[in-house]
Amino acid sequence: MDEVRYKDKTPAVSVIIPIYNTSRYLRSALDSVLGQSFHDIEIVCVEDGSEDNSREILLEYAAKDERIVTILVDSNQGLCQSRKTGILHSSGEYVMFLDSDDEYLPGTCARVYEEIVSIGSDMLQFGAKTVTEGNVPESVRNGIEDYFNSESQVIKDSDLLKACFIEHRFGPQVVNKLYRGEVIRRAAKEMDPGHISYAEDWYLFCITAYYSRSFASISEPFYVYRLGSGMSTGKFNTLSRFEKILEEKQVSDAIGRFLGKEENAGRYDEVAAWIAAHFIDESVRAWIRDVQGTDFGIEAFKKLLDTYGEDALLSYADRAADGLKCDAAALKNENAKLNEELKRLRETTETLRNEIEGIKSSKAYKAGMMLAAPVRKLRSKKK
Repeated sequence: MDEVRYKDKTPAVSVIIPIYNTSRYLRSALDSVLGQSFHDIEIVCVEDGSEDNSREILLEYAAKDERIVTILVDSNQGLCQSRKTGILHSSGEYVMFLDSDDEYLPGTCARVYEEIVSIGSDMLQFGAKTVTEGNVPESVRNGIEDYFNSESQVIKDSDLLKACFIEHRFGPQVVNKLYRGEVIRRAAKEMDPGHISYAEDWYLFCITAYYSRSFASISEPFYVYRLGSGMSTGKFNTLSRFEKILEEKQVSDAIGRFLGKEENAGRYDEVAAWIAAHFIDESVRAWIRDVQGTDFGIEAFKKLLDTYGEDALLSYADRAADGLKCDAAALKNENAKLNEELKRLRETTETLRNEIEGIKSSKAYKAGMMLAAPVRKLRSKKK
């Protein structure tokens, strides 16, 4: 691994850019960072053994701007380890990420740095917008955009892991956040080695959230997420793609090992269990939705069974059955409420009808109708 660093000054913000076979987008990504109005940044680029000309493009840019730190890796280590490498080579007061096929909007670095310094939080989340490539359904695009965005909020002196995974106040995405440098560098040192290529955000986020004590978010979008250029479209309709989602088990196990440390004394058992259940749920749903009717459906199910084990899948089935029972009970309860409301409406209608009939049969009503008859005739003639 070779590193080229052009200056030693401690920057305000380090931008970590892992790079692997993204020459088609790399210039746009680098231009979006270098064109920021906020100049007190270092750009730590981890070129992860690309097979295209990404390395050549990176070195071309690095020769023109001393803020670019280049780390050249000979054999591909994967996005998770590339981010870890970039973090440990960073020196900024704060750290943020940019995938090499995505972009920052103008003014991103200035705005998020100003906000996190003002609030004093360990972590700041900002909004994102998506751009699509290929035949990406609108529902998928909207779902991804909703996943990235949240309402503005500040959480201080709180357990951020529980706020994220139990209370669901924000999500575990990595790229749309700014982190206190000392916190995320501590987190990176705790990460296990190994090649993880799916759900890698969750692993880094969980350890960082564990060491963080405060969180803030702003709703403004600053990150441009390119949807359709990688694994993000949510279809697992080949065996190789289905095998990717099964790698979530590695992430779940790694998070479980970290949170299960003796000093935590069971404090995060609920969080670890929720994450494990979530990943099993995603894998089973992917098999049902995309795989079961294909010619490789049985082979894929065997891999699913080998990955999670019979007990875990049976537990999932029990939870799913309980969930259906709860849904049925909720629907039954809702139906009873609607029937009760309908009954009240019918009673109200009947009461009004009786009132109207009573008014019509009264002497005052009949007298009024007699007095109004000549007026109605006169209006009829004018028409």
